[in-house]
Amino acid sequence: MTRSFDLDCKASPGVRAGARFGGSCSARGRELARATVTLEQESESGSLHTDPPLVNVRHFPRLATGRHDDPAVHELVRARSRDRSVSTIWEGAAALELSAAPGEEHTLLAPVDVVRGYRFTFAYTVDDLTTVREYTR
Repeated sequence: MTRSFDLDCKASPGVRAGARFGGSCSARGRELARATVTLEQESESGSLHTDPPLVNVRHFPRLATGRHDDPAVHELVRARSRDRSVSTIWEGAAALELSAAPGEEHTLLAPVDVVRGYRFTFAYTVDDLTTVREYTR
């Protein structure tokens, strides 16, 4: 049995139909994103975004003068996960707003449509990676 970390208190909307959750993301004092989801029902299929493999860029630049363009590590990797645990998944109407900010490029990745939102808790262990591509000069 998995737990959803729901709190039964005045500060929590609970995990039930009509509950509304929201969050925001900021960097250097600027709001970059704001999202909300209003729960309607338990989801039969769940979010499609937690199923694909996680792919990340590992980049460790050299700090020595004259070597900034020659990173010690620059590779694309896929996480190998195990011991996945997922709570009950709820879904509902959702909204996402991305705000432009100096030096940030996230608005270029803005979704065309926000179809559904999901509320769930998940955890997994990553203790191995598969290298998809190593970048060399």
